[in-house]
Amino acid sequence: MINQVTRKNIYFLSNLGKENNKSKLNLNQLTHQDLMIKWLAKQKNIASYETELELKSWNSKQDRYPDLMIEYENKNKVWVEIERTRKSKERIENKLDNMREHIRGNHKVIWVIPDEKMAKFIQEQINNYNWYKDAHTIEIFNI
Repeated sequence: MINQVTRKNIYFLSNLGKENNKSKLNLNQLTHQDLMIKWLAKQKNIASYETELELKSWNSKQDRYPDLMIEYENKNKVWVEIERTRKSKERIENKLDNMREHIRGNHKVIWVIPDEKMAKFIQEQINNYNWYKDAHTIEIFNI
């Protein structure tokens, strides 16, 4: 679809099996969304997923959401954080704080990151935070 005013493409990300549930993407979100779509395409056994925009639309009372919330066919729920760039330690700690309730509910967290350097940084922050370290998985994914 093309925006008639700016003449730029508008991209939509729709959920599995939910054609009329589409999220409009801004141009500056495309790199992040592109990585998310490529990562999702490589996954197996996903029953459903919701993007951050979809989660916000269902429950605007919460102020932090994952980039993706996935439910696998075996009913396991996973919070997916896609980190392309290094954030401050405080921002990562804030993300970890916001994951507490989900981890208590037996959800897992997958950190999708681009390289070893970022993997080391995220692992250090998880170790420093020292709370449910086994619930976190770091996956290097850079296509």
